[in-house]
Amino acid sequence: MVYPPDVELYERLSADQPELSQ
Repeated sequence: MVYPPDVELYERLSADQPELSQ
């Protein structure tokens, strides 16, 4: 999965939705 440069935001999302951390 490709995520934007805002890693902090991505990590926050992955905390709510661990399924996205693929």
